[in-house]
Amino acid sequence: MFTPNKLIDVFFAYSRKDEELRNELEKHLSHLVRSGWIIGWHDRKIGAGEEWESKIDDYLNRADIILLLISADFIASDYCYGIEMEQALIRHSAGDAHVIPVILRPVDWEGTPFSHLQALPKDAKPVTSWVNRDEAFVSIAQGIRATVQEILRSEEAHQQLQQTASRSQVPLKKDYEALPPEPVLIDALETTEAVSIEPEEEKNSFKPLMAGVYGSVVLLTAILGLQFVPQWLKRQPSITVSPVPSPIPTPSATLFNADVFGTVDTVALTEVAINRFSNNDLEMGQQAVTALLERGAVQEAVAALEAVPKDYLERPEINFLRGRVGWEYLKRGDPDYSFGDVIRFWDRVVKAEPDVPQYQIALGFAYYIDGNSELAIATLCQALNTIQAQNTTNSQESESNCSVPASPVTNEDELNAIAGLALAYKQGSERGTLEADPEAAMSQALQFYQAVMGSDPVQFQPDQLDKTWLWTESAVNEWRSLGTR
Repeated sequence: MFTPNKLIDVFFAYSRKDEELRNELEKHLSHLVRSGWIIGWHDRKIGAGEEWESKIDDYLNRADIILLLISADFIASDYCYGIEMEQALIRHSAGDAHVIPVILRPVDWEGTPFSHLQALPKDAKPVTSWVNRDEAFVSIAQGIRATVQEILRSEEAHQQLQQTASRSQVPLKKDYEALPPEPVLIDALETTEAVSIEPEEEKNSFKPLMAGVYGSVVLLTAILGLQFVPQWLKRQPSITVSPVPSPIPTPSATLFNADVFGTVDTVALTEVAINRFSNNDLEMGQQAVTALLERGAVQEAVAALEAVPKDYLERPEINFLRGRVGWEYLKRGDPDYSFGDVIRFWDRVVKAEPDVPQYQIALGFAYYIDGNSELAIATLCQALNTIQAQNTTNSQESESNCSVPASPVTNEDELNAIAGLALAYKQGSERGTLEADPEAAMSQALQFYQAVMGSDPVQFQPDQLDKTWLWTESAVNEWRSLGTR
């Protein structure tokens, strides 16, 4: 049996006059939802006070599968036919999404822009024309399941191909002679590239202005155990670098080694990040940028990320950092960023690396802050399942489980996921955006809250959470309010 390793986003494009039929279709897809195959979204999940048009556009541009629920009312709707369908077909043509027409009611759709696509149910027979409508919806559900499996298998094969290509990539020679003078840092312990330096005649003097940077870099060199060659004390060396792309590290993108980076000057740390990225050392560059973000040096982090080689811009760890930059700007109230921007980065990360709970937790919190309680719960449950699967021995079978833990939890990632679930259930209860009864949802939120506080009452105090990058001011305030119930 094929086992999904991530959630597939499904978008319903429909006319409000077909809402009853859409509800029936959702019921028949509930097994795929509960089994962790898909997460569905439509405009009825927009909370009160939210901008409906931007929300629809956001989810339409993020969906893996777009269902066009076809009827005479759909075709007659300027918004459904002229905006949603057009955007869906653009994404389909670009290979970014799968568009599936679902024929709900009889209508002449021959010659429409979607008429070349395979429609559901079987033989494109309208749902209302079936003697037993349940049979029609079963046919649709089976077709959607097959498309989900196709997407997952295709992405799995693509990832395997990328890994194979990465391992067999021919090393490239890079010439750094044209670059302005900067410190060259060589990892004396383990590097991912072979570096040879042929220094020419030494300079007799250097500008005192560089002394501060020099001292900072020397300090970093001593801490990291690196060999330091100050380029401004020598003429431009001829450097031959044979980079071997480092494998994607086990992402500790939410963490960094404070003992290594904590006391290093920001200017020197930025130089190190740029140098490491330029030399294809993504892991060290990632750690340095994370350190910059932890100290609030967001502009310096942006400057460092600009040094990432073009071929690596879509690597998961880089996209995660790009999302973190947006997250930090949003926490400062920068109007040029939106949580939709962050979600788009982190959604790509989770799809590329579906077995990394830190990524899933960050995306879950972003959904929560963006007001999408349902997607937040689904993503955070996915993180819990990932953690549980990683803690399960090979001889044991891991079952999907998103319940309140019966015993104290010691895993920090697991505690963050449970805390996020408490916030999302509270939000969904107050806004009425969950299928569960609001009182039941609030009860669930309190149980998750109590499980976290019973496991780690110190680190999850609001004054401690204020120091954690993942927790925004609004999230901390909501957490505080849970403690008063």
